[in-house]
Amino acid sequence: MSIALATEFARRGFRVDVVVLGPATTMLDQVPPTVRLIRLGARRTSLAIGRLRRYLARERPSSVLSAAWEPNLVTLLASLGLRFRPKVVLSVRNTFSLALQGGIRRRLIRLATRSLYPLADHVAVVSKGAAADLRRHTGLDAAQVSVIYNPALPPDIEALASAPAELFPPATPGRARIVTIGRLAPAKDQANLIRAFAQLSARCDAELFIFGEGEMRSALEQLVVEEGLQGRVTLAGAVKNPFPYMRQADLFVFSSAWEGFGNVLIEALASGVRIVSTDCPHGPSEILEGGKWGRLVPPGDSDALAEAMHEALSGPTVNGLARARQFTVERIADEYLKLLGE
Repeated sequence: MSIALATEFARRGFRVDVVVLGPATTMLDQVPPTVRLIRLGARRTSLAIGRLRRYLARERPSSVLSAAWEPNLVTLLASLGLRFRPKVVLSVRNTFSLALQGGIRRRLIRLATRSLYPLADHVAVVSKGAAADLRRHTGLDAAQVSVIYNPALPPDIEALASAPAELFPPATPGRARIVTIGRLAPAKDQANLIRAFAQLSARCDAELFIFGEGEMRSALEQLVVEEGLQGRVTLAGAVKNPFPYMRQADLFVFSSAWEGFGNVLIEALASGVRIVSTDCPHGPSEILEGGKWGRLVPPGDSDALAEAMHEALSGPTVNGLARARQFTVERIADEYLKLLGE
């Protein structure tokens, strides 16, 4: 999201820096030549306060857009007391009460968020549900918080979707192809999907492809074995371009236990694939407009998920491209520029 917005801002003639606080992150190769990439080189994000403060004092940007829990806190601390303080807008992309559960580090971030976020000029949250959750747990004033969805629809969708789906084996006639895409992490709850798929596969001929990597891979591989689904469920690894896999699928399933938004649902809408999603906090119901563009089921309910998948496979396709176009980078950039005062 950050690189997409930076690219769009630069296209409109603004001078834009993408500032990386800590160790190198993924996707930096996507920063275009029109955007200056600044690496502050701190060993950890939390140690970048001094380096970011020096950058802000030297460059004097008119505004700063920060994203993610730790970078947001570092940005607020680095900007305190500056003679030429930029306008600081924070982007919150997950649900505060759910994303920061457990562990000393997360508890400290929760406390710091409650204390420091009121110092921001504005806070943009990626869904209405996540915004309400943030306000409820931090006491932020309503006037300080806006909802701005993620820019999840790339401009070159047709070219991306037309690329070869190299990780798919040859299609088996009569066998439904089901796809999910996301980090292999507790929040994404692919375990619930695997249990639901075990029920579905007893009723129809289908195969499930799980794209993504993460800490839950071993547990999910074990669950596939326990459910006797070897050869029917494939953990296919991470994929840079998800669009050809969604376009060639019969069904896309989003199984998250919680979210801040759910970018991949918009990608699925643009791909024209049938959609089944959990109605988790927060994002899916807003994106799918209460079920208009795909079936919604309670999170964690494998029985309901299996039934919805079965119904969707025998139901009509839904052309969600018009809905997906409401999440273009051009539209979202307009909203951010209003907050940034540009």
